[in-house]
Amino acid sequence: MRKKEISMIILAGGASSRMGRDKSDLTIDGKTFLEMQIEKGEKLGISDILLSGYHGENKYKYPIIPDRFPGKGPLGGLEACFRKAKNPYCLVLGVDVPLVPAEELAALIRQSLHSDAKAVILSHGGHEEPLMGVYCTDLADAMLEEITERKGAVFAFLRKNGYECYESQAAAWYFSNINDSETYKEIAGNHFRFNWKTVMRVDRNV
Repeated sequence: MRKKEISMIILAGGASSRMGRDKSDLTIDGKTFLEMQIEKGEKLGISDILLSGYHGENKYKYPIIPDRFPGKGPLGGLEACFRKAKNPYCLVLGVDVPLVPAEELAALIRQSLHSDAKAVILSHGGHEEPLMGVYCTDLADAMLEEITERKGAVFAFLRKNGYECYESQAAAWYFSNINDSETYKEIAGNHFRFNWKTVMRVDRNV
């Protein structure tokens, strides 16, 4: 795989019942979560960025891809996007983890460049993150089978098809999953605990 063969999928369509509003449009320091993730992809040099299941105002220059099979969770979104991606590999990133440093995504991509696995996902402190990874788009048919014939569980799918992990050494704080209003208030009210330059910077070429 070469760097130019990578698209990006931002999972922006998950149910926001615990949050009470669309997570994609939440803001920290004036930027929406979705804008943050798009900017990271652009800094990584990715031009083919797909917005999976986004229901907000279409103010972005990137295509919004609806699930072909609604209600099937993240695999449903990935299955639809894999069929639309222009490249054979996709960087996958959820919209609800806005603090993930761009440099960690760059390191994840670098490892995937030299891997034969169908998926390389990020792991930190022993915790594996299946929705922060680089996936081969030829998994689309296997995902279709998973969501139509089985439960559509992400880890069950990965175990069946094979994956490896990129072991991040970044602080756990940067991988905070913002799924409810209390977590959002804590993150937004304590943004001094992280450095935006660290979150958005890419020091080395992918």
